[in-house]
Amino acid sequence: MTDTSANTPDAQVARALTALRARCSSTGQPSTVSIWCPASFLSIDPGASDAVHVRTRPGELISIGLKMSGPGRWLTLNLGLGGVGLSNRKVIGFACKFDASEAMSLQVSLRSGVNGGLRDGFFAKPVRADTQTSVHLDMMELDGRPEISATAPWRELVVFFERQSVDFVFHDLRVFIL
Repeated sequence: MTDTSANTPDAQVARALTALRARCSSTGQPSTVSIWCPASFLSIDPGASDAVHVRTRPGELISIGLKMSGPGRWLTLNLGLGGVGLSNRKVIGFACKFDASEAMSLQVSLRSGVNGGLRDGFFAKPVRADTQTSVHLDMMELDGRPEISATAPWRELVVFFERQSVDFVFHDLRVFIL
């Protein structure tokens, strides 16, 4: 019997997260961290004047230090998921373990490439972080979500940060597709 588990949507996502764990590390101004890991990056409003420190250590997925020194409209962590297909799938979700140097909220979306543009499908529950290590689980049904197409040339899990100075650590992040 042939093992097809390596070609499942979950396996594609797991490979992207494995690449993130193995390869990301950068420090500097936003322009120097725009491409710090294949298919995963921080997206920072170019009008903002922020300092960003990104690193990984054993036991954590990624640690992001943000120093906000000017206004800005967005700050996101974009995790590339490839062209993961959602045909015949009912649910997509994520679980994460995290903490932050102070209280903050994050919004998470599944971003899909469509016709030269993009669409975001937001998960319902905001991630609420503080100094205590916490776990968050959220999922969304795919039926009735026209902003999430069954096929897309590319997808990302996008984490929208509040615009504040903070140290944020993702100890772990898992994506599941059922």
